[in-house]
Amino acid sequence: MGTFRTPQEKKRLSYQFDRRDDYMEGNKSSRKGIRWRKRWVNQTYRHHIKRILRSPIDQTNTDIVENQLAETRRPLWRKTPHRPLGLYLYERGKIELAKVENLTFRVHDEGPLFGSNHYD
Repeated sequence: MGTFRTPQEKKRLSYQFDRRDDYMEGNKSSRKGIRWRKRWVNQTYRHHIKRILRSPIDQTNTDIVENQLAETRRPLWRKTPHRPLGLYLYERGKIELAKVENLTFRVHDEGPLFGSNHYD
């Protein structure tokens, strides 16, 4: 059996660990967007490789083409977690600060959405 938790502790843990969508889109579009972005990353990588290989290749520029292929990197995209429920409700004025200030939240790195190596 698991440990016994009071309703207050369950609520506190829910505020801390449950997540809510803060991208102002529905849950279905978030799921579809993840699939779309994964497809986009692979598709742009494949197109970039094909564009390099479509260029005329002869004995003089073989090394150049090989270097271009070796330097080609897949665009970076990673899923990021949504906002913790406690912060989400506090920002919308649904709960007071006293319920949120004792919670510790794991905050993800808010770097660029896509990697730094964009293609032309």
